[in-house]
Amino acid sequence: PIANMPRKRYGCLGAAVNGIFYVIGGLKFGNMNGLSIHPYAYVSSMDSFDPKTNTWLKTKALPMGGCVIACTVVGSCIYMLSSHAVELSFWKYATDTDSWTRIKQPPIPSPLRMDNVLKFSCVTMGSLVYIIQVGGSIDDLLRRSGRN
Repeated sequence: PIANMPRKRYGCLGAAVNGIFYVIGGLKFGNMNGLSIHPYAYVSSMDSFDPKTNTWLKTKALPMGGCVIACTVVGSCIYMLSSHAVELSFWKYATDTDSWTRIKQPPIPSPLRMDNVLKFSCVTMGSLVYIIQVGGSIDDLLRRSGRN
Protein backbone atom coordinates (compact mmCIF):
# COMPACT_ATOMS: atom_id res chain seq x y z
CA PRO A 1 0.00 0.00 0.00
CA ILE A 2 0.99 3.62 -0.59
CA ALA A 3 2.03 5.61 2.49
CA ASN A 4 -0.55 8.13 3.73
CA MET A 5 -0.03 11.73 2.62
CA PRO A 6 1.13 13.81 5.63
CA ARG A 7 -1.16 16.75 4.88
CA LYS A 8 -4.71 16.11 3.70
CA ARG A 9 -5.84 18.45 0.93
CA TYR A 10 -8.45 18.84 -1.76
CA GLY A 11 -8.23 20.46 -5.20
CA CYS A 12 -4.44 20.28 -5.31
CA LEU A 13 -2.15 20.14 -8.34
CA GLY A 14 0.42 17.49 -9.18
CA ALA A 15 3.70 17.35 -11.08
CA ALA A 16 6.33 14.64 -11.57
CA VAL A 17 10.08 15.25 -11.85
CA ASN A 18 12.75 12.52 -12.05
CA GLY A 19 10.47 9.84 -10.61
CA ILE A 20 9.28 11.99 -7.67
CA PHE A 21 5.63 13.10 -7.51
CA TYR A 22 4.88 16.58 -6.08
CA VAL A 23 1.51 17.50 -4.55
CA ILE A 24 1.08 21.27 -4.59
CA GLY A 25 -1.40 23.67 -2.97
CA GLY A 26 -5.10 22.91 -2.66
CA LEU A 27 -7.53 23.37 0.21
CA LYS A 28 -6.61 22.33 3.74
CA PHE A 29 -8.88 19.98 5.67
CA GLY A 30 -9.53 20.47 9.35
CA ASN A 31 -11.83 21.61 12.10
CA MET A 32 -12.78 25.27 11.88
CA ASN A 33 -14.83 27.03 14.56
CA GLY A 34 -16.11 23.74 15.94
CA LEU A 35 -17.62 22.68 12.61
CA SER A 36 -17.10 19.27 11.04
CA ILE A 37 -14.00 18.46 9.02
CA HIS A 38 -14.13 20.16 5.62
CA PRO A 39 -11.81 22.06 3.27
CA TYR A 40 -11.50 25.63 4.53
CA ALA A 41 -8.23 27.36 3.60
CA TYR A 42 -5.92 27.58 0.61
CA VAL A 43 -2.45 26.23 1.23
CA SER A 44 0.81 27.01 -0.52
CA SER A 45 2.59 23.98 0.91
CA MET A 46 4.08 21.21 -1.20
CA ASP A 47 4.84 17.58 -0.40
CA SER A 48 6.79 15.10 -2.50
CA PHE A 49 6.36 11.34 -2.78
CA ASP A 50 9.10 8.89 -3.70
CA PRO A 51 7.43 5.69 -4.97
CA LYS A 52 10.72 3.73 -4.78
CA THR A 53 10.92 4.19 -1.00
CA ASN A 54 7.15 4.71 -0.45
CA THR A 55 7.85 7.85 1.59
CA TRP A 56 6.49 11.39 1.70
CA LEU A 57 8.79 14.38 2.22
CA LYS A 58 7.96 18.00 3.01
CA THR A 59 9.46 20.57 0.69
CA LYS A 60 9.67 24.34 1.01
CA ALA A 61 6.29 26.08 0.72
CA LEU A 62 5.66 28.67 -1.96
CA PRO A 63 7.02 32.02 -0.70
CA MET A 64 4.40 34.71 -0.10
CA GLY A 65 1.65 32.09 0.15
CA GLY A 66 -1.30 32.36 -2.17
CA CYS A 67 -3.37 29.82 -4.00
CA VAL A 68 -1.46 27.73 -6.55
CA ILE A 69 -3.71 27.68 -9.62
CA ALA A 70 -1.58 26.11 -12.38
CA CYS A 71 1.73 24.29 -12.81
CA THR A 72 3.91 22.52 -15.37
CA VAL A 73 7.40 20.98 -15.55
CA VAL A 74 10.48 21.87 -17.62
CA GLY A 75 13.52 19.69 -16.95
CA SER A 76 14.00 19.45 -13.18
CA CYS A 77 11.97 22.60 -12.42
CA ILE A 78 8.28 23.08 -11.65
CA TYR A 79 6.74 26.36 -12.83
CA MET A 80 3.70 27.62 -10.90
CA LEU A 81 1.16 30.36 -11.25
CA SER A 82 -0.14 31.61 -7.91
CA SER A 83 -3.06 33.90 -7.09
CA HIS A 84 -2.98 36.49 -4.31
CA ALA A 85 -6.61 37.67 -4.52
CA VAL A 86 -5.87 40.72 -6.70
CA GLU A 87 -2.67 39.74 -8.49
CA LEU A 88 -0.87 36.77 -10.00
CA SER A 89 2.73 35.72 -9.44
CA PHE A 90 4.85 33.23 -11.38
CA TRP A 91 7.41 30.99 -9.65
CA LYS A 92 10.08 28.43 -10.50
CA TYR A 93 10.80 25.62 -8.04
CA ALA A 94 14.17 23.88 -8.56
CA THR A 95 13.68 20.31 -7.35
CA ASP A 96 17.42 19.61 -7.17
CA THR A 97 18.08 22.46 -4.68
CA ASP A 98 14.62 22.70 -3.01
CA SER A 99 14.60 26.43 -3.79
CA TRP A 100 12.11 28.97 -5.15
CA THR A 101 12.67 31.89 -7.53
CA ARG A 102 10.04 34.47 -8.44
CA ILE A 103 10.25 35.08 -12.15
CA LYS A 104 8.95 37.84 -14.35
CA GLN A 105 5.24 37.49 -14.84
CA PRO A 106 4.36 36.58 -18.41
CA PRO A 107 2.01 38.91 -20.30
CA ILE A 108 -1.57 38.28 -19.22
CA PRO A 109 -4.44 39.92 -21.10
CA SER A 110 -6.23 42.83 -19.44
CA PRO A 111 -8.60 43.35 -17.83
CA LEU A 112 -7.86 40.46 -15.50
CA ARG A 113 -10.74 39.32 -13.32
CA MET A 114 -9.69 37.29 -10.29
CA ASP A 115 -12.83 35.28 -9.68
CA ASN A 116 -14.11 31.78 -10.30
CA VAL A 117 -15.09 32.68 -13.88
CA LEU A 118 -11.51 32.71 -15.21
CA LYS A 119 -9.47 29.52 -15.18
CA PHE A 120 -5.75 29.13 -15.87
CA SER A 121 -3.55 26.27 -16.94
CA CYS A 122 0.18 25.95 -17.67
CA VAL A 123 1.47 23.81 -20.53
CA THR A 124 5.03 22.92 -21.52
CA MET A 125 6.07 22.62 -25.16
CA GLY A 126 9.78 21.84 -25.43
CA SER A 127 11.48 24.23 -23.01
CA LEU A 128 8.73 26.88 -23.22
CA VAL A 129 5.96 27.41 -20.66
CA TYR A 130 2.60 28.66 -21.88
CA ILE A 131 -0.14 30.03 -19.63
CA ILE A 132 -3.63 29.43 -20.93
CA GLN A 133 -6.45 31.65 -19.69
CA VAL A 134 -9.99 30.42 -20.23
CA GLY A 135 -13.15 32.39 -19.50
CA GLY A 136 -16.12 30.61 -18.03
CA SER A 137 -16.61 27.29 -16.31
CA ILE A 138 -18.55 24.08 -16.86
CA ASP A 139 -21.48 25.68 -15.00
CA ASP A 140 -21.46 28.58 -17.48
CA LEU A 141 -21.41 26.16 -20.43
CA LEU A 142 -24.31 24.13 -19.01
CA ARG A 143 -26.33 27.28 -18.29
CA ARG A 144 -25.79 28.67 -21.81
CA SER A 145 -26.71 25.33 -23.39
CA GLY A 146 -29.94 25.14 -21.37
CA ARG A 147 -28.87 21.98 -19.52
CA ASN A 148 -28.68 23.61 -16.10
